[in-house]
Amino acid sequence: GGLQGETQTITALYRLLPGGGTETLAGWRGGDIIHLMRRGSTLQVVQAGPALVSNFCLDCRGPRVVTGPVLDAGRPVTWSRLAWAGHSAGSALRWSVRTGGSAVPDAGWSDWSGSWTDADHALDPGPSRYLQWRAEWAPDVAADLRVTSVSVSAWGGNRAPVIASFRRESVTAVRNGGMLSRNPNLTRTFSGGLKAEFSRKEQPERPDPVRRARLGRGIMVFTWRTRDPDGDRLEYRLEARAGDDGPWLPVAEGRDNQLEAWDTTTVPDGVYSVRLTVSDEPDNPGGQSLSASRVFGPLTVDNTPPRITDCRVRGREGAPELSFTAGDEGGALAAAWLVQDEDRRVRIDPVDRVCDSSREKFRVTVPVNGKEPSTGRVRIEVVDLAGNVAVKVCPLERP
Repeated sequence: GGLQGETQTITALYRLLPGGGTETLAGWRGGDIIHLMRRGSTLQVVQAGPALVSNFCLDCRGPRVVTGPVLDAGRPVTWSRLAWAGHSAGSALRWSVRTGGSAVPDAGWSDWSGSWTDADHALDPGPSRYLQWRAEWAPDVAADLRVTSVSVSAWGGNRAPVIASFRRESVTAVRNGGMLSRNPNLTRTFSGGLKAEFSRKEQPERPDPVRRARLGRGIMVFTWRTRDPDGDRLEYRLEARAGDDGPWLPVAEGRDNQLEAWDTTTVPDGVYSVRLTVSDEPDNPGGQSLSASRVFGPLTVDNTPPRITDCRVRGREGAPELSFTAGDEGGALAAAWLVQDEDRRVRIDPVDRVCDSSREKFRVTVPVNGKEPSTGRVRIEVVDLAGNVAVKVCPLERP
């Protein structure tokens, strides 16, 4: 482990000095010292957990050596400089480094580099993930040698950010009323647990339920998760385009956000793609920034309600007959309803029994319990797959 301060270690080796004093020779963060053995002028120290044998020269003429820990950059980098601070007499300390691709130095590591004595030295060992430094001094150096810090810098180049996920949040529930009170607002709950409250500028005493149901219906919510391997700050840009070759139109941009909403009522109906781009430019200016993009789509923007035509209510004794045609240019119809009052709605099936095409014909007997509609009118609602609602009030035709 190299020489370390006594306060940083669990196990320490001391030299006993005359008069009862001690001098710290080395310290270890690992397990117990299980054996001390002298071989000639060398003291061998055997350590367990992890297993380690350290050699200390007692009376030898060779150089004294301190080897630093193996530094891990996490990926291949270009090691730049080694600087140290402390005290030495002139050029007593000589420094060198070696590099490799494994956490434990082995035959694949480079040889020790040529040595130097300056306190701030430029390195050029070639790209590698791991580096280890070494300091040497002659045994006859009488000066007090002390190293208080060693720092090594490296440059690894910028790495592009990563978009881990990018999705559109689907609506799972719609509730009349706000999140904190039952007001004329409307609350939509999305698949990821998000909730959004939508309100109209005007607040009539009894807002139209159809218009209120449309609050926020044209809002598409997108969420994403990103990360940067270098820990850089990220900025995002959300764009949309119609078709496959139209221009990308800005939707939203910012920093440190992972949610945005797109108000599709500002664009024509059609098929769109949405693109998310994240960039690490805040921490990599001057053309060094990198970015990542993901495209979601195709998705259909349909904010146009269906059209109801040929609506007729022909009075018959006890049971008027309702007939009409509904069509939608943006896609298939979803359902049709006969609204007798605000609390009673009856589903109407098309003539072919399945509401699954962009144009359907309807014909049904109006249930009035043997009586004609008191208002002389019948109200119907048709909804398409996008959630757009069309309302039509058809007068009763009397014979």
